[in-house]
Parts: sequence; C-alpha cells; structure tokens
Amino acid sequence: FLDDKYVPAAANDQRTILFSEYRVLIAIVIVLCCIIGFLVLLATVFEYSRDCVKNLHVLCQSRPLEESHCQKSSNSHEDSTLLSSDNIQRQKQSSGLCLELLLSFSLVQNVPKLLDTARSAKNIACLHGIRTLSMMWVILGHCYFFFAIFLNVANIEVVKNFPHQLAFQSIANAFFSVDSFFFLSGLLVMYLSLLQLEMSTSYLFWIKFYVHRFWRLTPTYAMALLIYWQLMPYFVDGPLWMGMYDNKQCDHYWWTNLLYINNFYPKYSDMCMGWSWFLAADTQMYILSPIAIVP
Repeated sequence: FLDDKYVPAAANDQRTILFSEYRVLIAIVIVLCCIIGFLVLLATVFEYSRDCVKNLHVLCQSRPLEESHCQKSSNSHEDSTLLSSDNIQRQKQSSGLCLELLLSFSLVQNVPKLLDTARSAKNIACLHGIRTLSMMWVILGHCYFFFAIFLNVANIEVVKNFPHQLAFQSIANAFFSVDSFFFLSGLLVMYLSLLQLEMSTSYLFWIKFYVHRFWRLTPTYAMALLIYWQLMPYFVDGPLWMGMYDNKQCDHYWWTNLLYINNFYPKYSDMCMGWSWFLAADTQMYILSPIAIVP
C-alpha cells in the first residue's frame, strides 16, 4: 500500500533534499518571520509603555495632593519623549506614518479588535450564523475526506457503509457549503459598496475598491504561501506526510496564486495550495462585481 516515499526514513531524506534545493528561500522566509515577530514585540512594548506613561500623567492630574510625587516621577523621566499627552501628540506629528505603521503590529491594538463583539446598527447579525454553520459543514466534509483517502481506519467496512446512511448526506453534499461563502461575499460587497457610494461617487472610489482588496489580501496570502512552500516540511512528520504535501507545484505555479488565476491555470492536480482556488474565484467575482453594483 505504501511506497518508499511514504516511510519515515524516506520522508527525512525528502526534507534533506528540500533543504538543499531551497535553502536560500528558506532563509528568506525565516528572516521575514523573525522581522514580523520583532515588529510585533517592539510595537506592543512601545504602545504599552506609552499607555502606562499616559495613565500616570492622567493620574497625577486627578490627584493634586500627590503633586510632589508626580513631579518627582516626571523629573526622573525628563529625557523621555513619552512624558505627557502633549509629548505623545508631538511625537505622533513628527513621526507620522512611520509610527502608524509600527503600531499596526501592536497586540495592544489588534487583540481587542479581534475579540470585539460589538455590533453596529448597520450590522447584519444573521450572517454570523450562516458563516458559523457553513464553516462547521466544511470541516465535517474534510474530516471524512482525509481519512477516506488514506484509509487509515481500523475497520474499512464501516467506512464503506457510511454512504448508505441518511445522516451521511450532509457529508456527501458538503461541496455546497462553499456556496454559502460566495453568497456572503456577494451580499457584503453589494451592501457595503452601496453604503459607501451614498457618500462618494467619484472615480477614486473604484480605484480604492480594487487597490484595497489587493492590499488587504495579498501580503498575508503571499506570506502564507511562502511558509507553506518552504517551511511546511519541517512542521510535519509521520509516514503519510508526503502524501499530503508536495511543493513541486509551488515551484512552477506559485505566481498563479498571487495573480488569483490558479483556479483556471494550472489544472487542479498541479495547483499550489489547492484549497486556495476559492480565494481566486472569490477575487474574480469581486473584480466583476461593479457590473451588478453600478446599474
């Protein structure tokens, strides 16, 4: 059942081959990951320190009886550029865009945004339920798909009988779970675009419409592609790992992912990061969406 390339010893040899062929790219990916990690750490420490100094300044202003203590504290930090809110504001004005770019990596800013559950008046709440149920449906379908492919089950007869059960229809038809994500994308693009067009009908809106989409997705997408392409062999182990991973497709067709045409070219068996076909299809429909929005 298993040929030589699936056994652990051969898998380790495969890692050695991959490292010898792509050591420069592997080093680049590791350096990029380290730079991003350093920026996250630096921005988080910087913003946390700034907030602490700001809170101390506000506390000193609200407690006049402790004015002498606050004065001593301020004197001890008189060489710092983060003494007061005025200094913070001047620093923002002087550093401008560079400071904003640095703070965009801060966990102090990003974690609350990720965990924020507040809803605006224009929020369509039911979409969250559709998204949750669809994601569970996708996971359910893939769980059966992966173990059925590798047949790593104790009793194959049980698996053979699954399709004859009524409950299995939710797995057999899991392909339709992706359609709901296309529906969500189309609805939100139309809804949000119409809201913004009420405020601006300039041609600059459409330039921003496309640039924002590309800039929002591509850097993160490219980083995920690099990690999968170059570092994934060192994150996995076991006799079947090479059956799930093959970076040869990425060697030749990585550029189709960044152009969002990988659902057309190459064929699916040669696609780099096969599951990324959805992102390509979604982007193509996004590009064509003004045809439905403008009229």
